[in-house]
Amino acid sequence: MGSPEVAHSRTNRSRRKWWIGGALFLILFFLLLTWTFQNSEPEFNGRPLSAWAADLNRTNVVVRQAATAAFGAMGTNAVPFLISMLREQDSRAEQWLMRQPRYLPAKAHAWLVKRSTARQARRASAALALSVTAKQTTAGLPALIRALSDPDLEVAATAGQTLARMGRPAVPDLALVLRVTNQLASARIAALTALVHIGREAGPATPELTSLLSDPDSRTTQLAIEALSRIGRPAVPSLALALRSANLQVRTNALLALAHAGSAAAEAIPQMLQMVSTDDQKALVLSVVANVLPMSQPARVALAEALQDQPTDVRLIAVQGLGRAGKDAAAVLPKLIDVLARDPEEKVRGYAALALAACGERGFPARTALSNALRDDSEFVRTSARYALNKIPESP
Repeated sequence: MGSPEVAHSRTNRSRRKWWIGGALFLILFFLLLTWTFQNSEPEFNGRPLSAWAADLNRTNVVVRQAATAAFGAMGTNAVPFLISMLREQDSRAEQWLMRQPRYLPAKAHAWLVKRSTARQARRASAALALSVTAKQTTAGLPALIRALSDPDLEVAATAGQTLARMGRPAVPDLALVLRVTNQLASARIAALTALVHIGREAGPATPELTSLLSDPDSRTTQLAIEALSRIGRPAVPSLALALRSANLQVRTNALLALAHAGSAAAEAIPQMLQMVSTDDQKALVLSVVANVLPMSQPARVALAEALQDQPTDVRLIAVQGLGRAGKDAAAVLPKLIDVLARDPEEKVRGYAALALAACGERGFPARTALSNALRDDSEFVRTSARYALNKIPESP
């Protein structure tokens, strides 16, 4: 016979098992009861709203169009239930049980996992369905912002797409997501993507976007640059200020954003040139000016001044940029003529002739210099000069 201590230990283990078993039974009963109540939902044309929401993700175009039409007909009436769907999460008890499969029969554990997966799909469907009414109401805004931090990346991405469709009203909340330093990386990416799609109306988020130009994550900085460039002119003052940063990464990313902003960035050209401290940086800045902003007056001044620089690549970028300025390059005609006659590099002389050709009738004063260039040692210069003479009238 065993000792009393062993018998007592066995009794305690037996009781503990009964307690755990009873607790698990009560938890499962509560979950089943909750699931039963959650299955009671509004219907439209005889179908539950969750079924219509799921149809928005179908591959069949006709099915998706029918679901979109259904939510269009329901309008804002569907929003409260969709918000409740979007907020559905696994309870702490469910999360614990899914992490502790040894305490459950295999079928019970599989049922919990299946139910969790179904919830994720419902949240994604709800976020997508809310996009149909995004222009009509912002009632779903708080729930969608919370959904950016959803553990399921599809839910977070879909919430971001719906917020983008909502447009300007969503911008302050999206900016707040970027401002929170302990925010999930996936939430920040989803918020940035939404701001990129919102475009120019995302202007109020410019300070938060500019602060991310120094972020160590390349995907984050790439999206911040794209969002700032799409905002355009309203973002230029902040980007011009960022060009003065002591952080090289910030200066470079600000320059890239200005490059993508197009003609709206012309007013920042002086600040672009001030950030130059090496020939390589000057070549980079002038490439932006020459390729994106050649027709603005500040760009022409900057490019004309660079024609006298020592590095050949800088002079070449400058003269090619003036060629892209078209007839506006006539404003610096004397400098182009001087380059054609005196520059030691044949490529620079040849592109100077092509820049003069782009001036059209305004390039008439350059005809003498172009005629002299027909005797240049370089075939490229001679061909370019001949082309320019054909483009410039013989009389003013």
